[in-house]
Amino acid sequence: MTVDTQANDPALAPAARLDRFGRSERCVVYAGMRLALYAFLLKVDLDEGKRRLSKEVEARQQVEGYLIETRNLLTNSLREIEQLRRSWPGRKAIIRQPCPASRHCALSLDFRSSLLGRGWLPWINNTSDRYLTLVLVVRIPTLSTVKRFTLN
Repeated sequence: MTVDTQANDPALAPAARLDRFGRSERCVVYAGMRLALYAFLLKVDLDEGKRRLSKEVEARQQVEGYLIETRNLLTNSLREIEQLRRSWPGRKAIIRQPCPASRHCALSLDFRSSLLGRGWLPWINNTSDRYLTLVLVVRIPTLSTVKRFTLN
């Protein structure tokens, strides 16, 4: 055998140094590298979990704020409804607008109870010979919107 053959043959190579547990140094280094990589991956996963948790906490706080705001709006609306209920008579009311003596009032306004549910409906009667234009403005306090309707 030549010297080159002895160096390339693993059976004839000198024995690797072993630690007290019978492992080679190379095996210990690889195990340490694997352990460091595993610790790094765990840290990355933990950081991602913390980020997700903080986003969920922030979203929950926003939802709770919206819920509190909506409850306050609902409470205010219920108070307004109760005030209107107390001020509204429980029977059919006829409301006539006072007209000056020189002009004839062309409308009579009555209210009747709703047939399909609770509430009152206006009953507008045109007493003149001409067509009149009716402009109705409706306010929706829960949505903070105002709608305007024109009927010819």
